Amino acid sequence: MPRKPKDENHPLTRLRKILSEDGTEVTRELFAKRTGIPSGSIKALETGLYRLSPALAKKITFATGVNTNSILKRNNRDRLLDVFGRPYTCQSYREFQLLNESDPIRKMTDAHALCLRVLGLLRAINERRYNELFMRIYLELEEIWKEYKLVDAGKEFHATNLSLELIENSPSVHQLNKVYPFIEGPEGTALLNFSRFFEERMVVDPKIKKRRTKAKG
Repeated sequence: MPRKPKDENHPLTRLRKILSEDGTEVTRELFAKRTGIPSGSIKALETGLYRLSPALAKKITFATGVNTNSILKRNNRDRLLDVFGRPYTCQSYREFQLLNESDPIRKMTDAHALCLRVLGLLRAINERRYNELFMRIYLELEEIWKEYKLVDAGKEFHATNLSLELIENSPSVHQLNKVYPFIEGPEGTALLNFSRFFEERMVVDPKIKKRRTKAKG
C-alpha cells in the first residue's frame, strides 16, 4: 500500500483526488503517465521534499487543464481553478481533453504558430548565441519525440537528423557546416517551399527581402 502523503492539502494530492472522481483512481503512477513527470518526483513534491517549479506546473497544466498559478500557490487550502479561472472539477479535465481533438486544419494552424515562434527566436538572437539557441530547441524537440514515443514522426526526424561537415576555406580557416538529409532528394523542395512561405509572407528578414528584390530586378 502506497505511503500517505504528509500534506493531504498539497495541490497535487488534491488534483489527483479530483481526477479520481471520474471512477478511476489516479495514483501517482497514472498521474505520471498523464503528465510525463516521474512518479518518484510526484511523491517528492507531495511529501514536501521538493517544491513545485513553474516549469513542472506548466507541464501539469498542459496535461490536465488546471490553472498553473492555482497549483503554485503556497496557501494549499485555496480552491484549485481551471485554465479559464473557474473552480476545477473532474468535468474541467474532460472539457480540456476535448481541446486535444483538433481537426487537421486546426493542427496546421497550431504548427504554423509554433514555426513562427521558432523563426522569431532565431531571427532575434545575437549571432554569437545563435547556435546555442538553435541546439537547445533542436535537442528539446528530440527529447519530446523520444518521451512521447511518436513513431509516426520518425520520417520527419530522420529527414532532419543533423550532422556536421568541416569545410576548409584555407589552410588556416575552417568552418563547420550543418548538413540535413532532407536537403537532398525530392522531399527537399517541398520542405524548402514550406519555409519560403514563412519568409515571404510572415517573418521575412529585411536583408533577405532586399537581396531577393535585387535578384528579381
